[in-house]
Amino acid sequence: EMGVYQVKATGSEGSLGISTKVLKNHEPVSSWGPLAWLVGLAMVALTGWVGREKITNRCKWDVQGWRDNGRNRDEEEDDDIGPIQRALLAAEQRTTDLEDLEEPKTREPSTLSARGSTAKPAGIFESARSAPSQSQRQIQSPSRRSMRPERNSANRLESLDTFRGFSLALMIFVNSGGGEYWWLQHSAWNGLTVADLLFPWFVWIMGVSMAFSFQARREQRQTAVQMLRRALVRGFTLICIGLFLNNGHHMYRWRLLGVLQYFGVSYMWVAVVVVATGSWNGEAARAVAEAEERATTAGDEPALFADLFPHWREWFWIATAPALWLSLTFLVEVPGCPTGYLGPGGWAEHGTHFNCTGGSHKYIDETLFDETHHYQTPTSMPVYNSGTYDPEGVVGMLNAVLLTYLGLIIGRVFLVHKSETARRWRLFTWGVVLCLLGGILCGFSMNDGVIPVNKNLWSTSFVLVCGGGGCWVLLLFYDVVDCRKAWTGAPFKAVGQNSITVYCGSEIFEGYFPFSFATYRHDHAGTLYSNFLGMSLWVYIAAEMSKRGIFIKI
Repeated sequence: EMGVYQVKATGSEGSLGISTKVLKNHEPVSSWGPLAWLVGLAMVALTGWVGREKITNRCKWDVQGWRDNGRNRDEEEDDDIGPIQRALLAAEQRTTDLEDLEEPKTREPSTLSARGSTAKPAGIFESARSAPSQSQRQIQSPSRRSMRPERNSANRLESLDTFRGFSLALMIFVNSGGGEYWWLQHSAWNGLTVADLLFPWFVWIMGVSMAFSFQARREQRQTAVQMLRRALVRGFTLICIGLFLNNGHHMYRWRLLGVLQYFGVSYMWVAVVVVATGSWNGEAARAVAEAEERATTAGDEPALFADLFPHWREWFWIATAPALWLSLTFLVEVPGCPTGYLGPGGWAEHGTHFNCTGGSHKYIDETLFDETHHYQTPTSMPVYNSGTYDPEGVVGMLNAVLLTYLGLIIGRVFLVHKSETARRWRLFTWGVVLCLLGGILCGFSMNDGVIPVNKNLWSTSFVLVCGGGGCWVLLLFYDVVDCRKAWTGAPFKAVGQNSITVYCGSEIFEGYFPFSFATYRHDHAGTLYSNFLGMSLWVYIAAEMSKRGIFIKI
């Protein structure tokens, strides 16, 4: 049976206590479990299907350096445009080409010279003539740029990229060791530190970005099937990347849960709800579009809840996720443990609940995946001598859906309300409301509330506090970067624009010099330098990618 045994070696000057974890007595191959095999087979099948669907077109390399070869970036192929629209564009382009060939016969010399002075470099198929200017191109035909929003559109929030990059850079620093500062270490169990906020903020920021991506796809006139397909492919791609980063070389101890798995599942849940309820392109979308139009053209401020109430059809299906978290946490009976137990187990409570770490959360994970597929060194182990526990477990994933949706609500604030003052007040108010609700649930204390703030459990109070704090931090970045223009967001904005590349790279090269290196034990200065250098290198790489116009997205 699994247990913890104390082995004490006595010496002449004292004793040394060693805690040894003894796993179940069986061969490693017998702990594989059927679910690990199913996941492996699913990955193989998904890889073949993704290859057939040309997933490389989803990971778009937006390389501005192509301009040196004369390629016009405005005419880039876009798989999101349907076949009928593509055929119409091709016919219009052929008509435009014929008009351009005949046009010099009647055009005045001054017009020709003006046109040549303002044209972009000729493209690959336009070497024999001058390319029309941007204004002429818009008059002649509706180019792809008119059918889809630009990357650097006026609606793009520079502060959001900055916030994302800031969170990711600090996350890399924390994962490297955090300079051994206590406030940059994860909480042992209950409580909240800066390190606990970074990953949840990233999930929340993904929700904010979803509001803008949904609007862009609506402007592209995508169908519901196209939207669902894109959401599922993106979600499963994130899950597969997360499994890859967990390194399944030894399948009998391959961790099946993790950070990107949370991103993938929460993204798919929210995206499917938005599309299925019609909020993306139905009555709710039309109501929001009308409010946005009035705010843009007439300057009329939309109604107080114009960004919230039109989407009421989503609320039930989103609320299902936190409701399931509450049910699984407080109603599932765990053998040998109190129902609804939320403690760290181990030596906590004088060891009375030694094998009950996380209550039903760990029990459900062990039932689904077996203990060997968990995170092996949780933050509770050094303090409470608890067993293995995965802080990104199945039950906690449900509250990640709630946090993603809270971000989506804030993203819609920016779409509906155009006044900087209105945006500021709503960000501040949402921050107050969410933090207040989280404080009520935890009793404004660390351990005495009904639902304590706990990252290991992804408790409801923890998610609400993270969402409220995200509102306030985004408010700060929005005021400084987008409103006052006092800061361009550099260098963190570049990190936010290539977040998936920087995160995956930092995980893969974590144990390689110069991204990390070991120093003498208890060498605070050396550890701090190593952690800071690793973070700085990835910030530099992201800045160079941005400088060269390379943006890798999924």
